[in-house]
Amino acid sequence: MTSASPGTRRHQAGPTVGDRRRARMLDALHRLLETRTFASISVADIAGAADVTRQAFYFYFPTKAAAVAELLGDIYEDIFRVAPWFDLRDGDSLAQLRAGIDTSIVRWRAKAELMVGMLDAVGSDPEVRAIWTGWVRRFEERTAARISSDRHRGDARTEVDAPTLACVLVGAIFQAMERDVRAIHAGEAPSPHLSATLFEVWRRAVYLDVPQL
Repeated sequence: MTSASPGTRRHQAGPTVGDRRRARMLDALHRLLETRTFASISVADIAGAADVTRQAFYFYFPTKAAAVAELLGDIYEDIFRVAPWFDLRDGDSLAQLRAGIDTSIVRWRAKAELMVGMLDAVGSDPEVRAIWTGWVRRFEERTAARISSDRHRGDARTEVDAPTLACVLVGAIFQAMERDVRAIHAGEAPSPHLSATLFEVWRRAVYLDVPQL
């Protein structure tokens, strides 16, 4: 076997035609949700904005809600990927928590129009609501796992059931973030105290008395 010369480039597979078409449809839905309600957007609207046929849309997504699920998945996976508190078990728990809250707020605010469109869809479409509920439960499960881990390390309070506490805390942060992005959507200024307040609520609920960051 002869080895490739130094100037020879190895072929690296890029996105396929199907990958690019799927990405165009998701981008089209993303843009439509920034200016319109989910209920007012048809499959024909998405297909037209993506320059594909309705049949092509249904080849990739069985319903509009399935396409929304892809968008939700991208947002949530991005938050999980960059928010250290959910996965790291060593190091400074409070620093990781603060970074996780800050990151989540930044991600929501950067996609405020899309998040409002998503939340409106949750309120109007049962299928989207079921998808959203599933993602919220993922946050609850991972929050409960982190609380339990920090309890084993001796850092966290133990008086309250961890899954129940996780449900309450995740509900609080989602509600606060929804109000924040709806304010941005309405042309108002976001809350300057949101991050500090959420951090303090979580810190006091989860951790033993420790110095504040």
